[in-house]
Amino acid sequence: MKIKIIKNEFLKNFSYFLKLENNLGNPTIQQIEPTNACMMDCIMCPRRNMKRKVKLMDLNLFKKIIDQCRWNDEIWLHHFGDPLMHPKLDEMIFYVSKKGIKPKMSVNPNLLSKEKSRKLIKSGLHTIMISLDGVDDKTYRYFRGKNANYKKAIENINNLLAAKKELNSELYIVLSMIRMKANKKDAENFKKIWSKKGVNEVSIKQFVTWDGSDKKILEQGDKDTLSRKHKKEKKYCSEPWMKFSVTVDGKVVPCCYDYDEKFVLGDASKKTLKEIWNSNKIKILRRQIKSGKLKNPLCCSCVDKIDTSIMRYNILRLKPRHLKLLLRKIKKKKL
Repeated sequence: MKIKIIKNEFLKNFSYFLKLENNLGNPTIQQIEPTNACMMDCIMCPRRNMKRKVKLMDLNLFKKIIDQCRWNDEIWLHHFGDPLMHPKLDEMIFYVSKKGIKPKMSVNPNLLSKEKSRKLIKSGLHTIMISLDGVDDKTYRYFRGKNANYKKAIENINNLLAAKKELNSELYIVLSMIRMKANKKDAENFKKIWSKKGVNEVSIKQFVTWDGSDKKILEQGDKDTLSRKHKKEKKYCSEPWMKFSVTVDGKVVPCCYDYDEKFVLGDASKKTLKEIWNSNKIKILRRQIKSGKLKNPLCCSCVDKIDTSIMRYNILRLKPRHLKLLLRKIKKKKL
């Protein structure tokens, strides 16, 4: 990782530690949304409540935003849509890679054709996370909706693995499963199935409730799958100090949970990321989090506060599991 990026990460962490309204660091993007279109209707996704129009991000707007990501080591090319539905995705990936930033994305495997797999690899994609929440067609359809096809998904994943081998690619492939009430018993079997050559990581992801406003989503979790955050609610969220996300039409939102532009910080088609990073609106949000008096439509119902800052650890109370998490974060930064 470049020295300037390490320095910037320290300044953001330090700003969060002191809860400064004016962030000493520079802006970084967590996610940028090539499209908010998706062929799936996932039971655990708030996208079905989305009122935004379905669009494709304009390539010029995408490049304009990426040109400002000088402090990004990596960037995820998704938000609340499947990036594989954008016809110019390979151009987007290539543009990000050309800037020295690691392009990463999360996709549904059903659109991962042989041709697309080869294009993704050749365009310079660094990491692909494939969302597959079951070990059979019944479970997969339950979670991902009527368009989910387990047989096709497996075929496409194997085609990607074959393309990776054929092209001698270093593409980092993650097979992902969200652990929920209806599939928690399948977690170990899922790991066994996908612990195979070409798959770099099998991820059993923590179930999240997004902004906590959808009861149907809440019903997918239970005491075993709901995070510790629900049992002992965190006081602070680090997102407004660490990074933000950009939707398909250039709207900047505080975190990856904002599926419907509930709390827009600014418009990247009209303002620079730097202007938005320490704008009055984000300062107000930081002030609300610091005081514990949340008054915005996004954060008020959220129970999954994100705390990604290293500064959240109390050195005197560090436990082995904390050190493991820290080492995992450092390892991922080097990928």
